[in-house]
Order: sequence, then structure tokens, then C-alpha cells
Amino acid sequence: MSSSCSFVADLSGLSLIRTEGVQVVVVPRKLPESLFVPEETLASIGPFEGHASIPIVRGRPVDSSPLFPELDGLPFVEGLRGDVLELSRLFAGLAGLPSVHVSLEILGHDACRKWHVDRVGMRLLVTYAGPGTEWALADGVDRSWLGQGSLDLDTANERIVFDPAAIRRASVGDVLLCKGEIFEGQPGRGLVHRSPPARRDARWRMLLRIDERGCGE
Repeated sequence: MSSSCSFVADLSGLSLIRTEGVQVVVVPRKLPESLFVPEETLASIGPFEGHASIPIVRGRPVDSSPLFPELDGLPFVEGLRGDVLELSRLFAGLAGLPSVHVSLEILGHDACRKWHVDRVGMRLLVTYAGPGTEWALADGVDRSWLGQGSLDLDTANERIVFDPAAIRRASVGDVLLCKGEIFEGQPGRGLVHRSPPARRDARWRMLLRIDERGCGE
């Protein structure tokens, strides 16, 4: 199975997303204690969905107002804001954007469990708590079944990702930089991915998305 996924040691390696054939670059990270969010905390504030547009001026994000003000006072929020701003700066530089759109969701239900691709150029994903985003290596995917509305969820998933050995899952804190379906110069090569099915032992999750516009996962 050829690798459509590149694991790199630090955030500087995210530039590998421009490599032909690479659909996702993964930076494994262990989050600091200040960013640890217990599930009971998520349950007490979720469901939640926050959005912001962050301008980038001279290579630095302009934080004109605190991100996600609804979360003020929670112990993890300052660390979260710092991480989001740094990731926004890196994403904007790689994508050549004057601003980025960030979305933070706290979910306690299944969302987007069908394998799909995003209609964006690039998207950055981080799971701060709960089960991480799942993706499939290219050799285990039949893209002809993407977007087929006539099939039930389970049948569609089995046909889109026909080889279960191709499935990977991000860990908490990992940074995923994904190619979208309209990536410049490489259209039709977007990463096939999905939200993980909710589990009884880890029902709540907190997910960050960064891209050039506000779209669903």
C-alpha cells in the first residue's frame, strides 16, 4: 500500500502537503496539561459551535477580540486560544491567505460519519478531546462511490473504503493538514475522511477546523 499520508516531527513539516500524492500531513503532538479537557467539562458546556475570521498581517494573526468568548473562564481557554492563533498563522502562510476561518465544535453525538472529501483547497484539523478524526489511505479507497446518495450509510462506507486496513485515526492533539478536493494543481485528490462514530466510553469530542472559509467537516 503506497503512502498518501506523511508523518512529520514538528509543525515545520506541514509544507509536505504540497508533495504530489500526499493527501494528509500529520504532526503527532502530546498536548500540555493546560489544554487537557475532561469529558465531564465538555458535557457541561456542550454542544457548542464557535466561529471566527482571523486576519493575518505581516505573517502574524491579528487577534482583535478573544476567540470563543463564550468559553471565558474555563481553565483551558487561554492555552486553546494561543494554539489556535499559532496554527492559523502557519495555515495562512502555507495557503497564501490574508485571513483564515476557524471553527471550534464540542459534539456529543455522531456527526459526518460518512466517508467524504471537503470542497476546499486545504483544511487543518485538531481533536482536543475525545475520539480523533478518521481518514483512509488512498489505496484502500474507491472514489467512484463518493457522494452516492442512493446507498445507506453503512453500505456507502464499506464501498468507499473497501479495505479496513487503510483506516487511520488521529490521536488527541495531533495536527492533520488535509488536501481538499480543489487543492491547487491537484484537483480530485482530496483526503477521504470522517468523524469517528460516537462511543459510550468517549461520547464527547472537541474539534478545531481551520480553512479559507467556514464549511462543515
